[in-house]
Formats: sequence, C-alpha cells, structure tokens
Amino acid sequence: MNAFERYKARIVVKGFAQEAGFDFDETFAPVVQIDSVRTLFAISAGKGLHIVQADIKNAFLHSDSDFQIYVQQPEGFVDANYPHAVLLLNKALYGLKQAPRLWYLLISEIIISLGFQVFETDTSIYIRNQIVLAVYVDDILIAGPSIHSCNAVITELSQHIEVVNKGEVKSFLGLKVVRNWQTHTISISQPGKIDQLLAKYNMMNVRSANTPFEPGTKLRMATENDKLCNVELYQELTGSLNHLAVFSRPDITFAVSKLSKYNANPTVCFT
Repeated sequence: MNAFERYKARIVVKGFAQEAGFDFDETFAPVVQIDSVRTLFAISAGKGLHIVQADIKNAFLHSDSDFQIYVQQPEGFVDANYPHAVLLLNKALYGLKQAPRLWYLLISEIIISLGFQVFETDTSIYIRNQIVLAVYVDDILIAGPSIHSCNAVITELSQHIEVVNKGEVKSFLGLKVVRNWQTHTISISQPGKIDQLLAKYNMMNVRSANTPFEPGTKLRMATENDKLCNVELYQELTGSLNHLAVFSRPDITFAVSKLSKYNANPTVCFT
C-alpha cells in the first residue's frame, strides 16, 4: 500500500497551446543522472557521509516568466466583476514548456551563489569542500560529513527559497534507500515498481528464479509463419525492465538487452 504524504492541487496552464518563438524559446533543463546518484551513494557509504533530502515547495513558481504570457482565469476562480479578463503571468506557472528550464537556471544560480561549483560531467551536481548536492528538479540530496553540515546548507537555501528538510534520505527517484551504518553499505531497490509490473502482467504468483535468463535459451528473428504478440505491450514491458536495469537492477541488463532486440516483431511463444 502506498503512503501519501499529502494531496496537492495546482493550477496548470495549457502549455500545448504555446508556439515556438512566440511565447517560448528554449525548454531544455538537465537533471541529475542516475549514475551520479548511485556513485554518490557508494562514496557516502564508503566515507561515512550523511545524506539529507530537501524538497523545494512550489519550485516552478519561484522563477520569473521570460515571455509576456496571458492565461484565462481558472475555472472556479473567475472574478465576477471582470469575467472576461485574462491574467498576465509573472511567474513560470506549471504547464509552461519553458518552466523546467527557468527553474533550473534559478536554482543553479542560487546554489552557485552559495559557493558551490558545478561538476563538469553532470551539471546537476554541485560541490563545495566536503558537501555535495545532487539536484533533480525540486528534490535535492545533500551529502556531507555530518547532519549539521547538511542542515546548514538547507538553512542557506532557505534564505532564497522555501525548503522542506525531509531528513536522512529514505527514497529518491522511486528508489527505496536503506542504509546500514554497521556494514558501511547503502542498498537501493524498487519494490513498488516491481510489484506494479508483476500485477500488470499477471505474474504475482510466479516462482522466483536465480537467473533472469534461463540458460540455453535461444531467441530468433520472426518468420512469416510466426504469430506476432501484442507489440505495444511487449515494448512497454521491455521499456519497464530497462528502467529497472538502469536504476537498480544491473543484474538483468543482459536479459533485457537480448529481449529488446526483438521489439519490432515479438512473437508468441508456444511451450
């Protein structure tokens, strides 16, 4: 069962109606790479660094709009005195195509102003002395030699934006994070994602296997006489498995790569 921290309600603009060059320009916004996150966990486990998670409240609303954009009054909040008036956006509201980029530029500027330097190979990693920040949109991991040093960074960020201190990291990007200080290890897993996949493909009651790919299995290209299975469903499955392989299950990488070779024409298997 999923535990919800809170329910949210947001006004979202119709970004699909925007026109390139007219009300938006660049939209690219980098986020921390999963390889960087795993590396940060490994280094922190080995060197005994604490990792605190911070969450930015209403992140996109902190950055200013870069174009003059007008929106309709949201349903249920129409001014009775001016029912036909429109609203001028001062902030990068959720739904704008450029909102993620504007937020990235703002948070990056704030972090750099605090004395952090951008990591060359991952522009969402910031380093200052023994403190490392990993930023994924509005979620930030702060690794440091002590809880106090991590909390001090949150205090610094709070002087510019509203930040929630969520304490030692327990989950991040769908990863369940378990730390064992005695063995100097940090374990990551995705039990929720896996259970969701098993339920979707009616495999909740299947037996587990030590190897993800049965030894001796040979796959071949489809022929004219073979019956194709549901191609879209097969591609969804291999895509989901690839996500697991990249994030938390490198042990299934080989099997997923072999199965993905047949994404174009998967066939029904008869046993």
